[in-house]
Amino acid sequence: MYFIKKNTWFRDEGNTLFEKVCNIRMLMLAFALIILGLGFIINEW
Repeated sequence: MYFIKKNTWFRDEGNTLFEKVCNIRMLMLAFALIILGLGFIINEW
């Protein structure tokens, strides 16, 4: 995916940046959900 993007980097630079921001936000959301899930399990014990 990144190799294909590298060829058309200048043409859709904004779209690539937008996708990176979305990917970072999704990773942060998943990380927060995992931490909340672990905290809930630890509290239940």
